Amino acid sequence: MRKPVVLAVVMFFVIGSCSALFAETTVNAKVDRTEISEGESVQYTIEIKGDASSLPALDLGQLPDWQVYSSGTSSNYSWINGRAEQSKQYNFMLSPTRTGRLNIPAFRLTIGGKSYDTPQLSVVVNPVAIPQSRNVPSTRARQRAQTSTQQQLSRDDLLLRCAVNRDTVYVNQQVTLSMKFYYRVRLLANPEPRIPQRTGFWAEDLGQWRSDQETLNGRDYNLAELRTALFPTAPGTQTIGSAEMNVVIDDGGSNDPFSFFNQGFPGYGGGRRLTLKSDPVKVVTLPLPEGGKPTDFGGAVGQYQMTTLVDKNKIEVNEPLTLHIKIFGTGNIKSVGIPKVPDLPDFRTYQAGDDEKVEKVNYQLGGTKTFDQVFIPKRAGSYLLPSLRFSFFDPQARIYKTVTSEQIQVEVAPSKDRYASQVQNVQTNRIDLTAKDIRYLKTSLGELRSRRSAPISASPWFLIVMYMLPVLGYVVVLTRQRHKERLLSDVGFRRLRQARKLADSRLAKAKSLLAAADANSFYSEINRSLIDYFADRYNLPTFGLTADKIREYAVGKQSDALVGQLLDLLQQCDFGRFAPGGSEKTLMTLLWENAKRLIVELEKTR
Repeated sequence: MRKPVVLAVVMFFVIGSCSALFAETTVNAKVDRTEISEGESVQYTIEIKGDASSLPALDLGQLPDWQVYSSGTSSNYSWINGRAEQSKQYNFMLSPTRTGRLNIPAFRLTIGGKSYDTPQLSVVVNPVAIPQSRNVPSTRARQRAQTSTQQQLSRDDLLLRCAVNRDTVYVNQQVTLSMKFYYRVRLLANPEPRIPQRTGFWAEDLGQWRSDQETLNGRDYNLAELRTALFPTAPGTQTIGSAEMNVVIDDGGSNDPFSFFNQGFPGYGGGRRLTLKSDPVKVVTLPLPEGGKPTDFGGAVGQYQMTTLVDKNKIEVNEPLTLHIKIFGTGNIKSVGIPKVPDLPDFRTYQAGDDEKVEKVNYQLGGTKTFDQVFIPKRAGSYLLPSLRFSFFDPQARIYKTVTSEQIQVEVAPSKDRYASQVQNVQTNRIDLTAKDIRYLKTSLGELRSRRSAPISASPWFLIVMYMLPVLGYVVVLTRQRHKERLLSDVGFRRLRQARKLADSRLAKAKSLLAAADANSFYSEINRSLIDYFADRYNLPTFGLTADKIREYAVGKQSDALVGQLLDLLQQCDFGRFAPGGSEKTLMTLLWENAKRLIVELEKTR
């Protein structure tokens, strides 16, 4: 009996507390400004504190002297001094239809069976000080023109234009594509852009959409702009396709500020849906000049500098040191390759990796790329690591330039490990020595007993196997050593062997970006994993690997179906980075699964 009684007491206090939770309800109304100029709007807010959960949808209806537009609601919930406080705000934009002192009437709200009245407010609307002339219509005429404009849209009220900052460039020189959306009307939904086709260009976005105001042909517009850095991959006349923009505008058919659901779902009476299309843009791409081209030129275009640094200057034999090669400047930093490192007879050397940091300053792409080169000395002595050369084409000066690094002094001491020289100087004479040892041991086989009576350890085959084990072990070690040396010397073989591992690593990073809801970085990582995997499989440069080149390289090597899937996934990555809805987690998860499945299928075709 005690539990039901206790439960009843607890429920009594809980219900009592809940009934008192929002005991005090207040209603207020306010405007953000009490004086505005003709053509401006005022924000009108009705705020309810207390229990606003049972409120009906507010409808201000038609207000005299005002055009009413809903601008959404907001809620706030807090706990202060053991007491819950809830408030809800209904926001409206009011546009005056005349000048003078205009009133906003009081409204009566019914909440929980009680009535609450908002205060009546007034706003002063001042006329715009424009001198009257024959070319300037009166205030009443402007009101009629504004009403007519709301009922009939002018084709100049919505514009979509694409332009480039220069129409003639060199191969791999940046050209900035600007996609501008101008509008002078009220939008009922977020615009839906479709980026133009950019075949023949390597693209890098330069940020998110930028909002601003701009005057065009004497008319004031709201502006949304997206800029993209493009790098042409081949000479000739390249065409950037038409961009598209789907918009939903207010056609002036209704002043009901609470037709939210109609406005939110175009096609159900909430505004007009229009599709804008820009003109294509042509870019003339000049080939890089042949005259004066350095022999070590690798295709870099821009303005760059180079520095080198070692992690230590004093080492021992067989102790690695790392040379950090840093190239920085403006240009397509992702296409910069490692400078040629000359062969050094006293060192074993291989590339340990690279790292890049992309910077976008004033819509100019640039950054830093660092290469790590490992040197392992074979013998003691004092050595000079040679200076390195890096050549690039400067499109502003229209000439090739070469930067060089300084020589670096390295002191190599004998190794303190007494086995170091033995491990390093493995020669074929050890094979001869082993063979000689085996011949010597075989001379005693004639003195053994017969097979039937001899123990297994005395069997000649047992002895042969036992004494052949060092030779077999050496062959295994030698084979692995040659495999390792081939990985270091044969770039194509190394890229082929590591292609799957690197792709899985990048897909794992993409999965973590998916969990963090970083859509832009996620699509970039998926794109890089697919492009780099294909390039590693066939030892191709990742720079300039367009859809057409992928099809060209894949002829006779991959099935058309798998190549089609690869190109489709790359296109999804491009659309996901720019188009609305690209951050939807379901689509991103499906893209990740399809990319992983495609790499598994491509691995089966080795």
